[in-house]
Amino acid sequence: MSGGTLHQRLRECQTRDPVHNLVIQVHPQQPIQLVWRWMAELTDAIAWLEKLGLVHGDLRPPNLLLDFDDHLKVSDFDSTVTIGEAFEGLAPPWARVIGDEGAGKRGTFGYHGPRTEQFAIGSIIYTITRGFEPYENQWLGEDQGPMVVTLLQAKVFPTTDNNEIDAIIRKCWDGTYSSIQDLHSEVTLIDPAISTMMAKPMDADEHTNAKLKCIQLVEEGILKEAPHLTDMM
Repeated sequence: MSGGTLHQRLRECQTRDPVHNLVIQVHPQQPIQLVWRWMAELTDAIAWLEKLGLVHGDLRPPNLLLDFDDHLKVSDFDSTVTIGEAFEGLAPPWARVIGDEGAGKRGTFGYHGPRTEQFAIGSIIYTITRGFEPYENQWLGEDQGPMVVTLLQAKVFPTTDNNEIDAIIRKCWDGTYSSIQDLHSEVTLIDPAISTMMAKPMDADEHTNAKLKCIQLVEEGILKEAPHLTDMM
């Protein structure tokens, strides 16, 4: 995509401590209206998967693409599985090991579903609004990664503010939403104008034309001219 990934966009705005690689400054911050649009586009895409009985399974900024108009697109569906399958987990902060509240599931990532997807979405929204991942601006010691796992498992989340976006982040981390559709509905209910600003899906003719163009490019040898593209397929 012409706008790169969300991860790249955010990294470009960071200044890091050369000793511990912590984020010490973010400039500029993402415009608040753009943040709301990205939230709506992300939750809309994952809610669509949910309607199909699926989860993405690997939600994190490197897998979120930005187009020329800064619309957000979800990519990398290699980990997409059926809701209810065992979740093998992701690195923090995109997944959380279940704590004492999980009884027999304690110490595991549980099963794929709205709980796991919204936790990742909460961390993504936090990252967008701050410009860095949860705890990426705090030195927790040499065992930074394991410490973040422990804190998230204990539900010791980074401090948030008293505003509408942070309220959604906290709800995602707490697993409040019974479905991603409920999450998407809350995002668009707070600012209904966001719905009119979201990217629109292709209609049937646009889809057919785009497919034919792709076939034509392949037949003309684009993969031979740019062999690195085959590594992405």
